[in-house]
Amino acid sequence: MSHGRIISIFGGRFPGEKAAAIFEDLNARSFAARGCEVIVLAPRRFGRSDSVASPYRTVYLPTIDLSAVPLVWSVANYIHMFVFGLSTLVWLLRHSRHSDTILSNESFPLLLATLVRGRTVYEMHDFPTGLIHHAMLRRVHRVIVTNAWKQRALHARFK
Repeated sequence: MSHGRIISIFGGRFPGEKAAAIFEDLNARSFAARGCEVIVLAPRRFGRSDSVASPYRTVYLPTIDLSAVPLVWSVANYIHMFVFGLSTLVWLLRHSRHSDTILSNESFPLLLATLVRGRTVYEMHDFPTGLIHHAMLRRVHRVIVTNAWKQRALHARFK
């Protein structure tokens, strides 16, 4: 029984040994186990470990990976996330369906995804700040929060 298609946007090295990559893998496996077709959009990055068999599909998108270049990480990460966000937008324009649900905790790629699809879900791990976060929160269909104080803060911010 199919329950729809979930496209999950993950901006880090995937698969990987860090908690965020492990969480992404487990999240995608859980949705797949419940009958959803799952596609994980991840950047093609240096040091990506080999893929293991999984019940979901991973699509690697172009980015500019400057992790090996001696730049300040925040600058390198902004460049990476900008290019990955644009790659995600192009992929969604070409391959997504109106019935898809787009899920992510990556603000910029998800903001761009809201331009293509209305069923977007932001998984809030850190309380967002800044213009991109504010615009994204105004446009997403749903927000999943991980604790009650974030929920209260969101309600206070967007009354």
